[in-house]
Amino acid sequence: MRMPCVTVALAVCLSLAGCPSYTTPIAPPSMLTDEQQNFEDVFLASQDVLIDYGFDIDRRDRRRGEVTADPMLAMHLFELWRRDAKTGFDYAEGALQKIFIVPRVRIERMSPGSKEFIGTVTVERLRSSTPEKVPHSSWFIERGAPSVGGTGPRVTGGVPNFVSLGQDEALATRIAADIAAAATARRARTAYRR
Repeated sequence: MRMPCVTVALAVCLSLAGCPSYTTPIAPPSMLTDEQQNFEDVFLASQDVLIDYGFDIDRRDRRRGEVTADPMLAMHLFELWRRDAKTGFDYAEGALQKIFIVPRVRIERMSPGSKEFIGTVTVERLRSSTPEKVPHSSWFIERGAPSVGGTGPRVTGGVPNFVSLGQDEALATRIAADIAAAATARRARTAYRR
């Protein structure tokens, strides 16, 4: 009887000791300089805008001033709520093959020596070079690919390779404009609090 009580007491002590205690930031927002606050507004606005576009943030690097997102499948014809395709070609291309879009935001000074920052956006369009896998007789096979020796379908697997289709300047411009608007709104809220 004594052993279970000791075990329970030990588990309670270890669980209480393992709880994290959160500290206050080194420099609270009210103590940031205007330049630092401007950078912070653009940095946070870029993350918010990418999330609003449906991207999953992959990396946030304050020191380099970069925010990157995981590759996301481009908009399909029936996904009317998404904001990443605007032309008929974009809709058709997304419906016919797997197109991935990868945004990268780099926060830079507006001009050398300036205290104002801007989010420079690049959006790369990629195509998966791995054929679509189709279930068939409990095997995943390539659609239409010849097998080794010609005796049947070839079994595939592994990580898809991406082929670059170039930059999507129109989407990058829209994202950059949304980041600038979100950063301006964030600055106005911050100035109101001070």
